[in-house]
Amino acid sequence: MESISVLTLNNLPNLTTLALPGLTNFSKLGFEGLSALKGCEIATGGVKQDVKEISIINTALEKMDWITWPVATTLTIAVNNNLTDFTLPYDRISSGSSYQFSVNQALTNLDFSNLSGIYGSLAVNGNNDPSLAFDKLETIDGYVKLNGNFENITMPNLKAINGALNAESYVTHGSGIISFCNWLSVQPRLYGHYDCTANNTVLNSATVSESPSSTAGASPSSTTTIVEAGDTIDGKKSDLSTGAIIGIAVGMVFLISFVLTASALLFFRRRARNKAQRAAASTIAAAHAPDEKKTHSTSTIGEELDASGIRYELGESHRVQELPGPKAVGELDGQSLQELDVEKPYFRDQKPAPDSPMGRFELP
Repeated sequence: MESISVLTLNNLPNLTTLALPGLTNFSKLGFEGLSALKGCEIATGGVKQDVKEISIINTALEKMDWITWPVATTLTIAVNNNLTDFTLPYDRISSGSSYQFSVNQALTNLDFSNLSGIYGSLAVNGNNDPSLAFDKLETIDGYVKLNGNFENITMPNLKAINGALNAESYVTHGSGIISFCNWLSVQPRLYGHYDCTANNTVLNSATVSESPSSTAGASPSSTTTIVEAGDTIDGKKSDLSTGAIIGIAVGMVFLISFVLTASALLFFRRRARNKAQRAAASTIAAAHAPDEKKTHSTSTIGEELDASGIRYELGESHRVQELPGPKAVGELDGQSLQELDVEKPYFRDQKPAPDSPMGRFELP
């Protein structure tokens, strides 16, 4: 057989060997429920196109070194109780791809040393491998979840976490992955999101999404010290459980928020009340001011100014017309001045008044 679109083998408990060495073209390979399958030989000469999906679940296979072809979408290897070691042959997990290695209880050697970049997702959980070494891994742009009885995890060349990393160890004795968690917390070049839990009790996490200058680990004082739940910073045991401590912290946050909000409301209310009182005082003062001090004007032309008993009338654009008096107006030199009912008044020297408006000065 050379070409097949989908090869699926399910629930064949008596199948012990599978040999398809000439297969060169297929898109999906699925084995499930092959509890007696120990030997497999598929596509030994390579494939002509990328394989989209490989799923190998609940078999008796001890080796899977025949998986050497690029997998475009999904690679799932789970519940293979006789599988002892597996080496991922690829240098990257592409965007949109999902690789999962789960509950392979005999798997003690899971090798990811060829990986340089993870742009899709990688999930490792429930295996029996005590350590994971990502010797060449530089970038995590996707999502990586590592859960198991790990004594050590290493990523010495990791330069950036642009996606997310979750690492958790379930060991009950020993240091677990505490050294890896501490190493993560002091790396200034990592940003994105990561969680690291050692011994199932110690949590080290950070989320930074702006720039590498504000990365997780930029403030070592907040993340480098890892403390077991129930312990205080000085090493003394606390009587409070983790849940109680979290409850107290949340309560304090709400209390502080309430106090700040109440203070702000009182401040703005007091300021509004003072402003209203000042406005009312100004209105009362204006109402009780003397009449002679009040002025009413809608124009700057023709206003009368009071000063030293002399009244100054500002000129207007039209001539000032006075009603004829019963007698002539007397001047200080004894001479008289008659005002003619003409457009321009004449003074005692009989010269016509200038065209421009003039002020008229009257003695008190």
